[in-house]
Amino acid sequence: MKLSQDPLLQSILAEVIRIRVQGILLRSATSEIELEGWKFPKGAYLMAPTHFGHFNKNVWNTGTPDSPHPLDGFWPERFLIYPDTPGSGPLRSAHGTKVHRAQVSGSSSGPTYSEQGLKGAYFPFGGKMHPCPGRQFTQYEVLNTLAILVLNYDIEICIKPGWAPRMNTKTFGLGTLPPAEKLPFRIRRRCAS
Repeated sequence: MKLSQDPLLQSILAEVIRIRVQGILLRSATSEIELEGWKFPKGAYLMAPTHFGHFNKNVWNTGTPDSPHPLDGFWPERFLIYPDTPGSGPLRSAHGTKVHRAQVSGSSSGPTYSEQGLKGAYFPFGGKMHPCPGRQFTQYEVLNTLAILVLNYDIEICIKPGWAPRMNTKTFGLGTLPPAEKLPFRIRRRCAS
């Protein structure tokens, strides 16, 4: 529980999910819908791939000209709002490079994790009406597994600086995209002291 409440760990997990998990939401229209000139009758099945929302440059904060953070790159602090830092947070405003400033509760000087304003752009566990019932359990399990690995093993990723694996898109829409290439690494259990 404690790990899952750490703002930086929450942001890192959300950013990994934003970049590497691509799902497709399937819904049935409860009434006739018109969208961008297309008409869908009541009962029609609609599919919404998460990819387009997760990489929408009109929605997401991509940093500043001095400190750019493109959407296809990993930015661990993308979901963090710093109380006295204009431009922090996940959401880009409608006015150029300025970003949305959410109300931050409390007087803490530390960052706050936020998904505020991302409705329709970030839905890794389904939509608001039908979210995955296991989403909190998944977060706990991922962060606890990470903690166990970090505390008990030395892990070295054996890649050239700046290299990142391409994602295997053969499973696009079905969840986590695995790397397309082998990812060499060394792992060694730490000796008990």
